[in-house]
Amino acid sequence: MTELHQVLAERVTGWRTAGYPHDRFPAIAEILLHARNEDGSPRYLREPQIRALETYWYLRLVEETPHVADLYERFFAQVSDRLTALGLDQPAIRDLALNEGYSGLVYRIRTDDAFVRQHRLEGLRETLRPDQGRISLVQGDHGCPVRHR
Repeated sequence: MTELHQVLAERVTGWRTAGYPHDRFPAIAEILLHARNEDGSPRYLREPQIRALETYWYLRLVEETPHVADLYERFFAQVSDRLTALGLDQPAIRDLALNEGYSGLVYRIRTDDAFVRQHRLEGLRETLRPDQGRISLVQGDHGCPVRHR
Protein backbone atom coordinates (compact mmCIF):
# COMPACT_ATOMS: atom_id res chain seq x y z
CA MET A 1 0.00 0.00 0.00
CA THR A 2 1.29 3.45 -0.89
CA GLU A 3 0.76 6.07 1.77
CA LEU A 4 0.95 9.86 1.66
CA HIS A 5 4.36 10.05 3.34
CA GLN A 6 5.79 7.62 0.76
CA VAL A 7 4.53 9.60 -2.22
CA LEU A 8 5.65 12.85 -0.62
CA ALA A 9 9.14 11.41 0.00
CA GLU A 10 9.35 10.34 -3.66
CA ARG A 11 8.38 13.81 -4.85
CA VAL A 12 10.85 15.51 -2.53
CA THR A 13 13.57 13.15 -3.77
CA GLY A 14 12.73 14.11 -7.35
CA TRP A 15 12.85 17.80 -6.44
CA ARG A 16 16.23 17.28 -4.74
CA THR A 17 17.59 15.34 -7.74
CA ALA A 18 16.50 18.17 -10.06
CA GLY A 19 18.42 20.66 -7.91
CA TYR A 20 15.45 22.16 -6.02
CA PRO A 21 14.14 24.28 -8.92
CA HIS A 22 11.74 27.13 -8.17
CA ASP A 23 11.09 30.18 -10.36
CA ARG A 24 10.02 32.62 -7.65
CA PHE A 25 12.53 31.54 -4.98
CA PRO A 26 15.66 30.22 -6.71
CA ALA A 27 17.78 30.93 -3.59
CA ILE A 28 16.20 27.95 -1.85
CA ALA A 29 18.28 25.68 -4.06
CA GLU A 30 21.49 27.37 -2.93
CA ILE A 31 20.47 27.12 0.72
CA LEU A 32 19.47 23.46 0.56
CA LEU A 33 22.49 22.49 -1.55
CA HIS A 34 24.76 24.20 1.00
CA ALA A 35 23.39 21.87 3.69
CA ARG A 36 25.39 19.04 2.14
CA ASN A 37 29.06 18.48 1.40
CA GLU A 38 30.28 17.84 -2.16
CA ASP A 39 29.94 14.08 -1.59
CA GLY A 40 26.28 14.50 -0.50
CA SER A 41 26.90 13.90 3.19
CA PRO A 42 25.31 16.31 5.69
CA ARG A 43 27.39 19.41 6.41
CA TYR A 44 25.89 21.10 9.49
CA LEU A 45 22.65 19.23 10.13
CA ARG A 46 21.79 15.58 10.56
CA GLU A 47 20.15 13.78 7.63
CA PRO A 48 16.63 13.75 9.19
CA GLN A 49 16.88 17.52 9.74
CA ILE A 50 17.83 18.09 6.12
CA ARG A 51 14.96 15.86 4.94
CA ALA A 52 12.55 17.80 7.16
CA LEU A 53 13.72 21.09 5.66
CA GLU A 54 13.47 19.73 2.13
CA THR A 55 9.98 18.42 2.80
CA TYR A 56 8.88 21.67 4.41
CA TRP A 57 10.16 23.81 1.53
CA TYR A 58 8.75 21.42 -1.04
CA LEU A 59 5.32 21.70 0.56
CA ARG A 60 5.59 25.50 0.92
CA LEU A 61 7.02 26.37 -2.48
CA VAL A 62 6.17 23.58 -4.90
CA GLU A 63 2.81 22.47 -3.50
CA GLU A 64 1.99 25.98 -2.16
CA THR A 65 1.17 25.02 1.45
CA PRO A 66 -1.79 22.76 0.73
CA HIS A 67 -4.36 21.33 3.09
CA VAL A 68 -3.62 17.67 3.80
CA ALA A 69 -6.89 16.69 2.09
CA ASP A 70 -5.68 18.49 -1.07
CA LEU A 71 -2.43 16.53 -0.98
CA TYR A 72 -4.36 13.28 -0.96
CA GLU A 73 -6.38 14.44 -3.98
CA ARG A 74 -3.26 15.56 -5.88
CA PHE A 75 -1.11 12.56 -5.06
CA PHE A 76 -3.81 9.90 -5.45
CA ALA A 77 -5.79 10.77 -8.58
CA GLN A 78 -7.65 7.45 -8.59
CA VAL A 79 -10.35 7.46 -5.92
CA SER A 80 -9.70 3.80 -5.09
CA ASP A 81 -6.02 4.57 -4.42
CA ARG A 82 -6.99 7.61 -2.34
CA LEU A 83 -9.42 5.58 -0.25
CA THR A 84 -6.74 2.98 0.41
CA ALA A 85 -4.17 5.62 1.34
CA LEU A 86 -6.66 7.20 3.74
CA GLY A 87 -7.41 3.81 5.31
CA LEU A 88 -10.96 3.89 3.94
CA ASP A 89 -10.87 0.56 2.18
CA GLN A 90 -13.61 -1.17 4.20
CA PRO A 91 -16.44 -2.42 1.96
CA ALA A 92 -19.14 -0.25 3.58
CA ILE A 93 -17.06 2.90 3.09
CA ARG A 94 -16.14 1.99 -0.49
CA ASP A 95 -19.83 1.41 -1.23
CA LEU A 96 -20.65 4.83 0.19
CA ALA A 97 -17.94 6.40 -1.99
CA LEU A 98 -19.39 4.63 -5.04
CA ASN A 99 -22.94 5.75 -4.24
CA GLU A 100 -22.28 9.30 -3.03
CA GLY A 101 -18.93 10.03 -4.67
CA TYR A 102 -15.69 10.92 -2.95
CA SER A 103 -16.88 14.41 -2.03
CA GLY A 104 -20.05 12.91 -0.55
CA LEU A 105 -17.95 10.57 1.56
CA VAL A 106 -15.77 13.45 2.78
CA TYR A 107 -18.90 15.47 3.60
CA ARG A 108 -20.25 12.51 5.57
CA ILE A 109 -16.99 12.18 7.52
CA ARG A 110 -17.03 15.91 8.30
CA THR A 111 -20.67 16.03 9.41
CA ASP A 112 -22.02 12.64 10.48
CA ASP A 113 -21.02 11.88 14.09
CA ALA A 114 -22.61 8.43 14.13
CA PHE A 115 -20.88 7.40 10.89
CA VAL A 116 -17.51 8.64 12.20
CA ARG A 117 -18.00 6.84 15.51
CA GLN A 118 -19.17 3.61 13.83
CA HIS A 119 -16.10 3.47 11.57
CA ARG A 120 -13.66 5.01 14.07
CA LEU A 121 -12.74 7.92 11.83
CA GLU A 122 -12.24 10.59 14.48
CA GLY A 123 -8.59 11.21 13.56
CA LEU A 124 -9.37 11.38 9.86
CA ARG A 125 -12.21 13.79 10.56
CA GLU A 126 -9.76 16.15 12.26
CA THR A 127 -7.42 15.93 9.28
CA LEU A 128 -10.21 16.62 6.78
CA ARG A 129 -11.69 19.58 8.66
CA PRO A 130 -11.42 22.72 6.50
CA ASP A 131 -9.98 24.73 9.40
CA GLN A 132 -7.36 22.07 10.19
CA GLY A 133 -4.77 20.15 8.25
CA ARG A 134 -2.51 22.94 6.98
CA ILE A 135 1.16 22.18 7.17
CA SER A 136 2.66 24.27 9.95
CA LEU A 137 5.99 26.00 10.48
CA VAL A 138 6.34 23.96 13.65
CA GLN A 139 8.38 20.77 13.77
CA GLY A 140 7.50 17.77 15.86
CA ASP A 141 9.89 15.87 18.08
CA HIS A 142 10.64 13.55 15.18
CA GLY A 143 11.95 16.42 13.04
CA CYS A 144 9.21 16.42 10.43
CA PRO A 145 6.74 19.20 9.66
CA VAL A 146 3.51 18.58 11.54
CA ARG A 147 -0.08 19.55 11.08
CA HIS A 148 -1.12 22.74 12.89
CA ARG A 149 -3.86 22.18 15.47
